[in-house]
Amino acid sequence: MFGTRHRLAYRLQCALCALLVLNLNWVNGCGQGTLGLPTTAGAFQIRLSDSHPVTQALRGSAFQGAVLMEVYPQAQGFRLIYPDGDRQVSGAYSYSDGEFVITQFTFKKGAESATITFDASRQVSTITTSGGQSWTRPVEPASLRKASAAAVQSSNPYVLANLDLVAVAEEVDQNGGLAAYPSGNTGGTGGSSSSTTGGVTGIGYKNGNQEVIPSVAVVLALVTAIWAPLAGLLGPLLTIFSVASILETTMVLRFDGTWRANNATSNMLVTISGGKITKLVDESSQQELEVLSTRLDTISGNRVVWTVLAKVLGQSTEVEFTFDVQELADGTLEGTLTALGNTFARVAVTMSRA
Repeated sequence: MFGTRHRLAYRLQCALCALLVLNLNWVNGCGQGTLGLPTTAGAFQIRLSDSHPVTQALRGSAFQGAVLMEVYPQAQGFRLIYPDGDRQVSGAYSYSDGEFVITQFTFKKGAESATITFDASRQVSTITTSGGQSWTRPVEPASLRKASAAAVQSSNPYVLANLDLVAVAEEVDQNGGLAAYPSGNTGGTGGSSSSTTGGVTGIGYKNGNQEVIPSVAVVLALVTAIWAPLAGLLGPLLTIFSVASILETTMVLRFDGTWRANNATSNMLVTISGGKITKLVDESSQQELEVLSTRLDTISGNRVVWTVLAKVLGQSTEVEFTFDVQELADGTLEGTLTALGNTFARVAVTMSRA
C-alpha cells in the first residue's frame, strides 16, 4: 500500500480513500474458542471447549456441559447452549464508561429458575425465583457483616461489589445452614433492610443468638440450590459471580485477532488484543505504524467504535483512525473508517480475519 518508510506518512491518508468494502468471516473468538457463522438470526457462536474459561467455571455446578455460547450483539444478550433441553443459562450485557457489565443473569433447571440483575457498578439489584420469592436491594442499605479476608482479597469485581451478600452466605454456612434458623417474622433486620416477597419475610434467631440473618439469605438459598444442590450458599454464590466475570471478559475478547483491511492492490493488517486495536501494519511493505493510544469507545447494540492515534515509525505525522462499524446478522462488520491528521478522509470499511 505504501512505499518506503519516508513515503508512508504522506501516502497513508491517500490510500484510505481507496479502501472499499472489506469482508469479515468470524473464525476465532475469545482467544480460545471458535466462532462460526450465525445459525440464529443475529447470533454469533463461540464454541466452548474443555479448556475454555466458561467451561471451567461451570464445572461442579448443575450447569456444566454447555457446548456453545451465542452472543446477540443487536439485543446485547447471550445464552449458553446445552445438548439437553432441561437447562438454560442466558442474560444481558451493557457497555459504558469503557467496560462491559453483565446486567442480567438467568438460569433454569427443569421447572426451577432464578434471575439476578446487576447495576452499572456490578452490584446485585434484584434476585427473583420461579417460586415467587424475590429480593430487592434497598436504596440506602445498612452495612452488613464483614465478609472474610479471602473474599475481600478477591479480584473478581462482582464479588467486591457484593461483599454484603457474600457475608450473609458465609454466616449461614458457618452456622450449619438455614435449618439452624427457625422461621420468624423478623422483617430481615439485623444489618440489612432487605425485602422479600412470596411469603418469606426473614429468618429467626439461632439458639439465642441475638444476630438476625437478613431475609436475603432465604432467596440466596433458593438460588444456590438451583445452581449447585447441597453445596451450601457461599460456594455456589462465588461461582455465579465468577461465571458473570468470565462472561464479561468473553464479550471483550471476541474481537481479538488479526484482521486484514484490503483493496484490489494492497492490504493493511489490524491486530486487536484485549478488545482494543494494538497494531497497524502495511502488509506489502511490512511497515508498522506506531500506536500512541488506543481505546474501544462504544459498544451499543450492534455498533462498535474503535479509535487509534498512530504515526509512521520514524515520522512525526500523527493520524487518528476511527473505525465505526456495525455487527451485522450475516457475520460482517461494516461501516466507516475515518482518518484525521494533516488531511481528513472517510471511507466505507469492513475487515476480514487474516
